[in-house]
Amino acid sequence: SIHFSADSIMSQTAQQPQQPHYYIEIVDIAPFGKAARATKNFTVGEVIFQEDPLAIFPLDCWNPTEPINNQLAEVGKKHGVSAEVLYPLACWGLFTDAEVKYIEDKLYCPQLPEDHFEYKAFKACCEEAIQLEGLTTRSVEQCLGLILRLRVNAHQVRYAGVVSQAVYDKGSKVTHGCDPNTLCLAHGTRLVYRATRNIKNGGILYFSYLPDIELWKSTVWRQDALKQRRYFTCGCSRCQKPDTARAMLCPSCHRDCCLPSPPPSPHWQCKICNKTFQDNDMPLQKEHFLENRVQTVVASSRSPHFVKEAKELLTCIEETLGPKHWLSITLIYTLLAWVAANADQDTTTTTTTSATEEEEGSTSQPSQSDTSNNNAEGGGTSSPKDSQGSTCSQLQVDHENTTTKPTKPISDTSNQQTTHPTTENAELLSHTNNGVSQEEIEHWCQQVCAWFPEVLPGTMPNAQVLKFCSTMTKDIKQAASWKKRADCFLQLLQLDMGQSQQEAAEGKA
Repeated sequence: SIHFSADSIMSQTAQQPQQPHYYIEIVDIAPFGKAARATKNFTVGEVIFQEDPLAIFPLDCWNPTEPINNQLAEVGKKHGVSAEVLYPLACWGLFTDAEVKYIEDKLYCPQLPEDHFEYKAFKACCEEAIQLEGLTTRSVEQCLGLILRLRVNAHQVRYAGVVSQAVYDKGSKVTHGCDPNTLCLAHGTRLVYRATRNIKNGGILYFSYLPDIELWKSTVWRQDALKQRRYFTCGCSRCQKPDTARAMLCPSCHRDCCLPSPPPSPHWQCKICNKTFQDNDMPLQKEHFLENRVQTVVASSRSPHFVKEAKELLTCIEETLGPKHWLSITLIYTLLAWVAANADQDTTTTTTTSATEEEEGSTSQPSQSDTSNNNAEGGGTSSPKDSQGSTCSQLQVDHENTTTKPTKPISDTSNQQTTHPTTENAELLSHTNNGVSQEEIEHWCQQVCAWFPEVLPGTMPNAQVLKFCSTMTKDIKQAASWKKRADCFLQLLQLDMGQSQQEAAEGKA
């Protein structure tokens, strides 16, 4: 989830009377367990509550001179566990028994089966960790409990200038939702929750445990990611509806409106012709292949062949799955971000020679972030191929040797500013020799700006995309419309989307 630092919010909320928890209550609600519920009506942009942390733990080696940090890192290396997971144990021995019990009572601890691969690795680390000086007062169960609680409850914050992780009492009760109604903002170590939609008295508060880019993806993908990272299967309202992010071409009428039922149902239904299908009727194996290809192509954004490969892959996705599939939207938005980043560069830097074209297209490896493999059961051939055998037939891959990883738009490559290109940059786009025409840019902007309000209305991703596309189009009237819709939402939240990347980075969690 992304937290935005906003000084203006704190200056306003600091003047408000300190009401207990800002009119929320913690209740037991199936299937969530303990959940935060509103006790009054909230309008968009209104502060629901703010909270300081129960405790703050290091996310990195907080003191390299302390032997225990190096020792914990060695223990983690032995059992295949990241040192960042174990570093908080260095502080755990400093808490009193009463403080440990208080934190344990306040925070949910996931109950993993003993044969779970992470449970076994974490437990093995804890059994060795309690032998280290400074942790001898803690039991294996206490150390293991801390690791698991931090895995599902911690927020990344900056404390004393150091990236840390903090845990919160009421904040830990705000339930995940793939279609959230709140936004969590960080000001230092204090969290502020604002309503992104009108919330009625008695309504459950939801915010996303997934980054914005991952909310674009299919229900199957999101549920797999949450199962791996947070140890639960999401059952929010969006996950219980037909998956609009995964719309495919109907096998009967060939319109891009065939939606899958909520998992694990194998049923699909076309919104146009109303015919129903099974997984075996849909190109699920091709979808799995294309997801791998998107990850590979996105990771090769610095390759001189990136635009050519991305456009060919986009054509294949639209011919095979349809233009409303989340893979299509992800690739389009990545192309737009690439164009914006390269708009003001020398045109010769994007021109390739015949010698360069002989080089391998991919120059970087896929992101090593958490992975979540989609289930690709059902029909499809071993390699996607369109009816003409053109674009898709050129894409070859060994299905058994590929892995599926989350994709993200290009936003972190050096010397590139991809977040919000200026209107002046948009004026240059049609004059740069980067393989992308202004007509394509206009079409892509229209495509993503029609997709997001349908799939993720009233959310930060929707507002961010509208704002971004308003700077890319040359259609002044359309740009004004998109910007107005985005600004209306962002102003209610009192967020300045023109904030520096450094400020935004400091608020990520």
